[in-house]
Amino acid sequence: MGEFSGFALVPEQGAIPQKGQLDPDMQRRIEAMAARIDLSDNAAVMGFGARAQKEMGAFSDIALQQMLRQDIKPLESVMQTLAEQIKACSFTAQAKGLFRRVFGGAAPLAEVQAAYDADPKSFQSADIEYILFTSAAGDDATDEEKAELLEQAKQKAETALSRYAQGETFDAIGEDMEGTYAHIGYAANGASDMLTWAFDDARQEGDTTVAANGEKGYYAVLFHSRSRDDYHPVTIRHILVEDEATAEEILADFKAGDATESDFAALASTKSTDSGTASNGGLVSNMRKGAYVQPFEDW
Repeated sequence: MGEFSGFALVPEQGAIPQKGQLDPDMQRRIEAMAARIDLSDNAAVMGFGARAQKEMGAFSDIALQQMLRQDIKPLESVMQTLAEQIKACSFTAQAKGLFRRVFGGAAPLAEVQAAYDADPKSFQSADIEYILFTSAAGDDATDEEKAELLEQAKQKAETALSRYAQGETFDAIGEDMEGTYAHIGYAANGASDMLTWAFDDARQEGDTTVAANGEKGYYAVLFHSRSRDDYHPVTIRHILVEDEATAEEILADFKAGDATESDFAALASTKSTDSGTASNGGLVSNMRKGAYVQPFEDW
């Protein structure tokens, strides 16, 4: 039996155990290795990973040489034995956790697909355009006045859809009717009337509707498509300010120093006007597409 380092098993030719069996000495080495590594010590963890990688590299070299010589049969036996030995190891929960930390904790593809199949709309985005017409009712308006203004907003949304049906574009209609226009390419599922409609299974490209914005107004909505979110979200820090000149000044201050992430976070906490992230150093975790303005997202 060859040497064991971490979870990389490298059998020597001519000393391959029977299928499904594990040498008692090998089992002791596995248990000793798991017991020695302190999961709270990053250096120990990284050292374990480095040794395991080295052993796997050595195994790869052996495999490559055998393939170059077209000596495939011994290689098949080695690979089969390697797989059987790993399956035979009864790792503790701590050892399994260590393996995940060193080699990555990504869920198997089958698990990802199963999660998607169970709740696909949580992993999808809708491509929609809308024009929002608000009622603009003041706090001192009577209930009758609020109801009348809300009805007027609804009628505007219906007129917008009528104009769209006659060939005008949503953005042009929104500008002409002084509504708030937006095109959201990656709208996440939500509880609003507009998003509930957009994520309905019956939705088809080109569908339109009028959707309430609570008691504040109405949307005229155009549905384009819904698709699976096959991309990686990103985590960033940002500083929101009023104008480009201020942004350039802050960027210059950042670059004049050590330009570390902690420096940027400190600037964000004192300079950013985004009350939602300033207290956390401007941190935005797992940002989805469509969450911010297009220039920001493109960058």
